[in-house]
Amino acid sequence: MDSHNKWALLIGINKYQNLSPQYQLSGCINDIEMMADVLEENFGFPKGNIIRLQDEAATRDGILAAFKRLGSCIRDNDAVVVHYCGHGSQMRDREGDEPDGWDETIVPYDSGRSPYPNRDITDDEIYLWLLEITGKTKNVTLIFDCCHSGTIARDAFGTKSRWAEPDRRSISELPPSPIAAGILNGFKSEAGSSGWLPLSTKYVLAAGCRDDESSYEHNIIQDSIVVSHGAFTYFLGSELINAGTGATYRDVFERASTQVTAFHPRQHPQMEGARDRELFGLRDIKPMYFVSVKQRSGDKVTLGAGAAHGMTVYSRWMIYPQSIKQITQDSQRTGSVEISHVHAVTSEARIIEEVKKGIIEAGQRAVEEEHSYGEMKLRIEIQAPDEYAWAMNELKTRIRNSTLLVLAKDGELADVCAYVIAPRIDVNMNDPVPQLGFVERPVWAAVGQDGKLIMPLHAVDETDAASILCDNLEKFTRYEQVLVLKNPNRGSLLKGKVDFFLKRRKSDGTWVLAQPDNASGYTVFEEGERIAFEIINRHDSPIYVSILDLGLTGAVDQLYPIAGANEKLSPGRSIHVGVREGELFELFIPPNFPYLSDPSDEISFKGIETFKLIATMQEADFSFLSRSGFRNINKKIQTPMKLLDMALTGHRDLIKNRLSDEWSTIERSILLQRKTSVSTEYIDDVSRKFPENSRSITLQKPETQRFIQAQVFEARQGDLHTLNSAFVKGTDYGVKVRIGPSDQSWLMAGIVFPDHLLPVRKKNILQVFFSEPNHVPEVQNATIELMQRGPSTECRFFFRVKKNIPVFEGRIIVAYKNRILQTALLKGEVVDGLTGGEKSIRLEVEAVVRPASADLSGRQEFDLAFLVNHGGDNKPRLTKLADDRASIRDIEGIQSSIRNIQDKLENAARTMGNIKISGELRSPETEALLNFLAYHGRILYDAIITDQVDASWLPRHPERIQLVSAHAEAFLPLEFLYEKPVPAPDARLCPEAEQALKEGKCRDCLMKNNDANTPYICPIGFWCLSRVIERHIHDTSYGRLVGASDFVMQAEPVENHSILHVLRTCLYAASDRVDSVLPGQRQQFMNTLNSVSDNTGMVSMWNDWAREIATKRPTLLILMPHTIEDEILRAPAMEIGSSDRLASGYIRPGYVCVSPQDQAPIVVLLGCETMVPYSKYMGFVPQFRRNGAALVLCTLTTVLGRHVVPIAQKLVEELKSELEGDSNHIVSFGDVLLQVRRNVLLRGLPIVLCLVAFGDADWRLKGR
Repeated sequence: MDSHNKWALLIGINKYQNLSPQYQLSGCINDIEMMADVLEENFGFPKGNIIRLQDEAATRDGILAAFKRLGSCIRDNDAVVVHYCGHGSQMRDREGDEPDGWDETIVPYDSGRSPYPNRDITDDEIYLWLLEITGKTKNVTLIFDCCHSGTIARDAFGTKSRWAEPDRRSISELPPSPIAAGILNGFKSEAGSSGWLPLSTKYVLAAGCRDDESSYEHNIIQDSIVVSHGAFTYFLGSELINAGTGATYRDVFERASTQVTAFHPRQHPQMEGARDRELFGLRDIKPMYFVSVKQRSGDKVTLGAGAAHGMTVYSRWMIYPQSIKQITQDSQRTGSVEISHVHAVTSEARIIEEVKKGIIEAGQRAVEEEHSYGEMKLRIEIQAPDEYAWAMNELKTRIRNSTLLVLAKDGELADVCAYVIAPRIDVNMNDPVPQLGFVERPVWAAVGQDGKLIMPLHAVDETDAASILCDNLEKFTRYEQVLVLKNPNRGSLLKGKVDFFLKRRKSDGTWVLAQPDNASGYTVFEEGERIAFEIINRHDSPIYVSILDLGLTGAVDQLYPIAGANEKLSPGRSIHVGVREGELFELFIPPNFPYLSDPSDEISFKGIETFKLIATMQEADFSFLSRSGFRNINKKIQTPMKLLDMALTGHRDLIKNRLSDEWSTIERSILLQRKTSVSTEYIDDVSRKFPENSRSITLQKPETQRFIQAQVFEARQGDLHTLNSAFVKGTDYGVKVRIGPSDQSWLMAGIVFPDHLLPVRKKNILQVFFSEPNHVPEVQNATIELMQRGPSTECRFFFRVKKNIPVFEGRIIVAYKNRILQTALLKGEVVDGLTGGEKSIRLEVEAVVRPASADLSGRQEFDLAFLVNHGGDNKPRLTKLADDRASIRDIEGIQSSIRNIQDKLENAARTMGNIKISGELRSPETEALLNFLAYHGRILYDAIITDQVDASWLPRHPERIQLVSAHAEAFLPLEFLYEKPVPAPDARLCPEAEQALKEGKCRDCLMKNNDANTPYICPIGFWCLSRVIERHIHDTSYGRLVGASDFVMQAEPVENHSILHVLRTCLYAASDRVDSVLPGQRQQFMNTLNSVSDNTGMVSMWNDWAREIATKRPTLLILMPHTIEDEILRAPAMEIGSSDRLASGYIRPGYVCVSPQDQAPIVVLLGCETMVPYSKYMGFVPQFRRNGAALVLCTLTTVLGRHVVPIAQKLVEELKSELEGDSNHIVSFGDVLLQVRRNVLLRGLPIVLCLVAFGDADWRLKGR
């Protein structure tokens, strides 16, 4: 390998010019300085081949230029290292290759979030560069000490997380993708558990954490001096420094990741790729037995090693001449020094002995003689409100009497902060432990350096609360100290001479090596499995070995040997522990694990258990670990036992590195998870046969029905009282909201919450919004976590009931990724007096939106969602949701514009004979119609989007929008919003209109957004021509019918049924009135239908229609009925043929889709008033949807039957054009409808703008 060159690109960014102070970092520059030193000193990377970019130099252009430069330098089989330390994040996927719609990114110095430009570098860009590099060499190492997942909901005491908030701007607001369309097709496979790049054996990727975790900064405190690093880089660098000949990536990763998790329990580093390769492709690694003297100044010297090298204050080092090659008892030294300050890659020391004045000089070599472990105690900071000073003083007394804990001095960085959290109703991010939210009674809360809870909460008034808290802190300290214990002697003769393997027992009783998971690098076991150990002595002398178990609960126990039974392990021999009957070790997870759960954490069904091997040259007994530890240690006892005593008692001492004190440690960690409902062997078998299904097989859908639930409470005289009676005027209330199984102590909505639609994972984060326009001034929002079973976490909202409004009607909206799932109304009367008497508060479901999918994990996310409804005062209102913000407004004032649009479109439909439809887009009539629609569409746009006090949180150019009508009469023609400037009265279509319609985007070269009375009309300015809009009308009868009738269906594209073959079989029916003006129109349309489908049918009686549904199972149903009101039933009805009628209430599956196993059809309703907005839930759209239609297309306004044939002809022709051709061509319905509208308008038929769809926009369509 030495004949090949070695290259490195190291990027470290502490400062970000466009990010707020909370996102500025501290340890990234230290990280790359340390890594440069390690690569150069330990692995022989030429200094000139190490490119460093930091802060201002690490711009997007600077980083990409460095990638390019590195790529041009690399030759066959060169070693390449890329190490990035800074923020990670996410931005919307512009290439369409990410299932979740988000690209992972690294954040350069000059990138930002709105209003600053996004200059992030995506994983796709890195991957394309990587493909180029791995074409030359497979010896590539990528290290990402950052994360693209995180939260600001943690205590400010914690160290900083290397995460910047995702850029939620729409794709149109982001810079164009630098990657050519389609270039990633076929190249990019699924990413590993780090979430960064596809799994591959062409490179090794090490990441600071899992894709749903945070990478934290780690502070090393040496005599009150703080050195900051990234936790992963610090411990990885430390292990690289100590790596021996032949060491693999797996070797150093396992040791480093164990230590990272010891200090940051919620951070689990990941390693993917060729982890069993030798480090950087090198077999011969230059051991660092010496530390060089960099310079001397007076009685002080600078040594070339720092925090990650294990340097500690008060350690003593012997100085030897530069010519010395090996240290022996007879080696002559020049003096000794004591470390006084430790930095990232250097240390300062004072000379305490010198054989001859001035003889110590730069270039000489230092070897550690006595290592100081410092005071092995946990530093505790305590904060409490004045009224709880007594509790704080009680804990301080306990800590002062502890040998493992110490109170942090003023201004000193602590390891843990213990808070007294007083009762609170509301909380902001600056409050202590904000993730706790609402607190009913005073509690002790202890947070670690990640700002999250490290142990369970304890009530301040609990018996012996201070004692319990102190005991937990001591337990935490013991575990952490034992876990990180290792021999600081780099020259230890035992180093690399002992092998320690984990084994698992197969179902046939044989034992095999336990292999790590390919995606994460961890060895995964399930509770109930047996584990065993193999230890091999490759040293030339006998050794003694002990195995310690560091369990999930923080306990430390000795597994091997049993007390007093130490045996020598001879050179070249091995032993197996745990394979014989009687000594089998069965893994288990305590029933109530985890004992602590931070509210911002994902509920864990697994944990990290670590087995630590200690190998010594002399007999040792660690059985005291199972007891409380010993205080008076024999001074002659060997080093590792003395160190363990220090770890367990907190005693401080210097440990002398005698050459005879040979010992070493090895850690092996496993990911222990609860037993799943499907056996591991079955999962492995299925994964081999059906890899596309293997990701979801171990998790189950929830078995118990759950509902939106609420509890209303009143704060009175410092206590909280649950309220079930009416609201009292002028009183402050709170409401707790959750989703849970039936519980009589909670108000419960009457319709099941559709949690079966959520992705199958341990938990889902749901958005919850609460509003009551008459009583609550602003929409309040929160998030809840919904696990697979049981109730969700709770969120709380607060409000004051006004005196002059007699009714309270609070709206609760639950959404997933801006997709509204269900809304409920919290209703109650407002009364005088102290109580509400017998009048009760109730919770009712307002709307259930059944998004057409059994799993939303792969769905495209909405940028914006609207809920249209009527309040208790019967006024139409609009609620807008985007990410974690929402607002509500009265839309009664825009009803005139809505009516104007409807009237104009209806008039246009009635006079279609005057509008040229023979391919002429620019007829005067069409341009006049578009001008009118643009004028009123801009009024709607301003009223709905821009006219509010703070609209900055709304996405400027949303591309995917959901519209839910909780009341059918609350009509909103969202499709006609016009976001371009108001056109002048004589405005004409933009000269680029045809091109814009073809491309689906406006070139915007002739219009300015701030221009008034522009001479041009831009067709792409209409949302119906530029936005995917998914409409739903809630059907209140659905909830009553589910479970009560076998005939109720609502189509959902579940797995294996998510593709609609639209033109496979078509069925058509029309009223005779279609032919009343132009005879032969029905047959003309039938001829068109025959040209696009091989299997068609036309009927004129509803009985024949039902017969065709039963026999042919059509996939496209087209109706051009005459709609009338049935005089007897007083309900809307559809008439086909001469006079055959079907009332809306009689629509059943037999008229739509006979069996759930059949493909759900698309229903096209054209003619008259098929949307029937005035008839509430008796209309045709909800009836067809309820009875099995996947999608229903209809018109926003009245279009007479005799005028719809041209629309229908163009519609089916364009469907064929979009869907036929490539047999693998599959497109989403939302995108198809957009293109169909644009194409039909290009052909001179503007009435197509009336066409709207109800149902899920993510249905995938094919032709036949």
